[in-house]
Amino acid sequence: MSEGLLAGSSLPVVFPPHPRHGPHDATVGSPPRRPGSVRRTVTIDMVHPEGMNGPTALLGRARDLLTRVDGTAVVLAEAAMRVEIDTFLRKRAILAFETSPPVPGLDVLMGVSAAGGFRAALATTAPALAETEPLLFALLDDVPVAALVSGYATQRARAEKAATEQTTPRPALAQPASPAPPAPPAPAGPAAAGQPDPWAYKAAKLRRQADQCAGWVAGGTIMIEVDARGETPVVTGPPAPPLGRPDDPLAWHPFDPLPAHGMRRHRRIDIFGGEAVDGGVVGGEAVDGGVVGGEAVDGDGVVGDAGAGLLVEAFFRDSHQADGGGETVIHEYTVDATVDPATGLFTALEAAGRVLPWSECPGAVASARRLVGTPAADARRLVSAEFAGVTTCTHLNDTLRALADVPALAAARGRKR
Repeated sequence: MSEGLLAGSSLPVVFPPHPRHGPHDATVGSPPRRPGSVRRTVTIDMVHPEGMNGPTALLGRARDLLTRVDGTAVVLAEAAMRVEIDTFLRKRAILAFETSPPVPGLDVLMGVSAAGGFRAALATTAPALAETEPLLFALLDDVPVAALVSGYATQRARAEKAATEQTTPRPALAQPASPAPPAPPAPAGPAAAGQPDPWAYKAAKLRRQADQCAGWVAGGTIMIEVDARGETPVVTGPPAPPLGRPDDPLAWHPFDPLPAHGMRRHRRIDIFGGEAVDGGVVGGEAVDGGVVGGEAVDGDGVVGDAGAGLLVEAFFRDSHQADGGGETVIHEYTVDATVDPATGLFTALEAAGRVLPWSECPGAVASARRLVGTPAADARRLVSAEFAGVTTCTHLNDTLRALADVPALAAARGRKR
């Protein structure tokens, strides 16, 4: 059990689903690895090794795995990181930084904010990292949002503690909060005479974030509770089904069980199909009876769907391990895309919100189609520059950003067959 200010109860706390929650259709397992495919799996654990009052550690692991046409597998690349951040400072300064493979010069990121400016600092410090160590770059690119997402564990721990201690809930605000004063608010508790109401102060700060994404839309679930109580509601997600496959120990790279109040970000990208077959041979391996690893070869000599080109399946999940309870899903998206191998452009892209916190969140799903007709390699830049506001979602944006690595993964598949 965790100890300190946010210590939990000896009994698990179960919160009923919020009445305005979004879809709760979590994915079970993972698809089988296809012959001739590349699978990237990434996990980032957000844990508190010194207890909930100590730093947050972001523990990242990633692997690129090629499945040859004959079904055998070879690891193309592996990477790992450990980034410790100061949990309770607004800046979320980086306290420790370690990567595998090691990259000279990254120690200058110590003290940089993980909450804002990290990606710019990384680009300045190691401008070629995305090309020289793309898998490690994929991990480090997730640091700012993983640091932000990790805050849910603190919010949830406080809610669990309040529930077990039957703490008096925060009072309703009598009216919408006025703009936040420039001075810091008074300590939590009843407002002293002549001092700003701390709940109203917090509500004013939160209200300035309205319309930043579909979930924060003005008049939506989050803002209703901000207006009423001066704080955001606690997300309640469904149980997290396992993502591994009993028949395939290589479906994911190894990762440890989550500790209490731990969170995990899961990513999977599968790339397959769209490969020309010359004379009945795929990657130097004979095609027996017109079938390659169970995939029919059509009249044009292409594995999979010739019209679709390069096929991409992406999976994204953020989950949380309660103190004494089970692991639940907070966000989950899947994306199916096709890329023209000749031009590198997305020719189709559909996202699905499998688990989303609020009833307003599905309004962001259609934004993924904006990438159709754009170069897959530009996904990070385009999403950062153009995907904002109530028609988008931060977590979907993160899912789409990772698709920038599809061309490089496809090229690696061709070189390593």
